[in-house]
Amino acid sequence: MSKPRKTPNGSWELCIQHKLLPSRTYRTFNTEAEAIDFEREVKRWLATGVVPAALMESQGVGKVEPLLTVLIQQWRNAGRLSPTDDALLGWLMSDDKIKTVRLSGLTYKWAEGWITDLKQRRFLAPSSIRQRVQALSKMLEGYIRANPSTTVINPLRLLPRGYSVYTDTDAKVLQARGEKNRIDVVRDRRLLPGEADLIRATIRGARPAGKERGVPIHPGMAELFEVIIYTGLRLREAYTLMREDIDLTQMVIRAKTTKQRNGKVVYRLVPIRPELYPTLKAFVKPGTGPLFPDIWNGDTSPDVLTLTSNRLSSRFAKVFELAPCDSLTEHDLRHEACCQWFELRDTNGGWVFRPEEINKIMGWAPGSVMAARYASFRAEDLAQQLWARMGVTMPAALLTDACGPETAA
Repeated sequence: MSKPRKTPNGSWELCIQHKLLPSRTYRTFNTEAEAIDFEREVKRWLATGVVPAALMESQGVGKVEPLLTVLIQQWRNAGRLSPTDDALLGWLMSDDKIKTVRLSGLTYKWAEGWITDLKQRRFLAPSSIRQRVQALSKMLEGYIRANPSTTVINPLRLLPRGYSVYTDTDAKVLQARGEKNRIDVVRDRRLLPGEADLIRATIRGARPAGKERGVPIHPGMAELFEVIIYTGLRLREAYTLMREDIDLTQMVIRAKTTKQRNGKVVYRLVPIRPELYPTLKAFVKPGTGPLFPDIWNGDTSPDVLTLTSNRLSSRFAKVFELAPCDSLTEHDLRHEACCQWFELRDTNGGWVFRPEEINKIMGWAPGSVMAARYASFRAEDLAQQLWARMGVTMPAALLTDACGPETAA
């Protein structure tokens, strides 16, 4: 947008040019001050992705559909997104295939081409493709709900099942580039008998066989491991616990969930297992403040939380490597804890918790399918249950230890 220019007849002319406008438009004013005020107001509106009514009336700009990037930014500015969705939309705004597309150009053919680009040029995993498609789809549906008179449809909802899976054509393209096909990775890694004790020893500085040294001892890491393995808290939910969140009278942990919307702070109560009680009783100090002050100082800024999470993930990865626990990740501990909640039995051999109760413990919505994804039951454990319930003694050579973490000393 250029500065106001004085015309030969004494008036002031303002040239307005912006990506939201189909072409340059000119406005004339009696004084320079009027032109400058109008320019400031127009800039303020266009910066938010909105074309001022005065320009739409004079130029018919309202008939031009906005850019997707403008709608995405408006959706982000609304403040209703989770940090994960906001980060995904930020990534989408930098995508070359989205930068130049207007709402009117969002067709099914475009969606198919975009998916192909994410596979063959961006080389994203199927799960990453689905995350981006879902984030963009939520934004579009939000726009459609806010503009009921629009004739725009959401073509992303028309994509067939399995759209993110790499096809034979995709595989050939990648093969020509020397790349391998990307596939969905389903995490079902469970702790094997004895691995929990190996991890505990490694965290406490034990030197693994064949290694010159172990991992450095980090205060709070041993207790953090126990909390995660016996509760199923997400990593950030665990290390951001406060001392006042641990109620050793009611035997519950008040966990601040990381899955939040609209800036609302949500907590859930997680029961304290008997195996975890001795660790918490010895570790929790009186008063208030972070439960793990040597790991997290209480700063809730996104950058600090991200840095802390990344640092802890790296520490756990090093511990698992030296233990050794091949292919184990920190998030697998949450899967293990979920299975443990499902497998808990009372003194009569019955289930301790119902699926609905486990959903609340793990922080999932009622009726969520997440429990089915996390419940990785080993065939050997199911075989033991089968023989036991039928009252038949299993041959001694086939007996194995119960799955999951051993009881802490």
